Amino acid sequence: MTPMNQQTMSLKNKLLISGGVVLLAAAAALYVGLTRSTKSTKSGSPIEVGDGSIVFRYPPGINKNSNQEVEVREFPHKVTTITFGYYNSQPTATFDVRKRDWTLTSDNNPAFQVSLRSHWLGLGKGVVGQCAYATGWSGGSVSYICPVGSPLTPATLTFTDGEPCPGTKSPACKLGCPPTPNMPQPKCELQLEYK
Repeated sequence: MTPMNQQTMSLKNKLLISGGVVLLAAAAALYVGLTRSTKSTKSGSPIEVGDGSIVFRYPPGINKNSNQEVEVREFPHKVTTITFGYYNSQPTATFDVRKRDWTLTSDNNPAFQVSLRSHWLGLGKGVVGQCAYATGWSGGSVSYICPVGSPLTPATLTFTDGEPCPGTKSPACKLGCPPTPNMPQPKCELQLEYK
């Protein structure tokens, strides 16, 4: 017969070993999941948001969370800059948005919005595109269209972290591509540097 102290000690050891195995398996699963999500984007790729019918494009891939929501999320990626300008032209403005919280809303289509979502205990930020129309997003894999029939811009970039828009004292910046003699109905493009 085994004394009670040895039985208790044996049970404690079994529980400790079982707990260690469970923790090790959870850590391995997390590592594999994070490694898979970063495999194709080690150098970072921009997320492009285009005018016209609003286009949301990211070459490594986009997750469709629902009919009205798509999201790019890669560990430990975050948006570092937002570059803005006329479509297929040099950028007219770049905003440093490192460690900033912001939302981009179309002035033409308030139902369209791009914002951040924290993941992995804040170590990474997902970029969420909302298309709050009944038809929602169409497309797949690397490119989705929000078929709103009018352009994204002018748009408002609002900072929700209490700090002003870079270069201003306002919590919001207006983004737009004014008409020119060569482009009476210009289209804009935004690139979110995501790395």
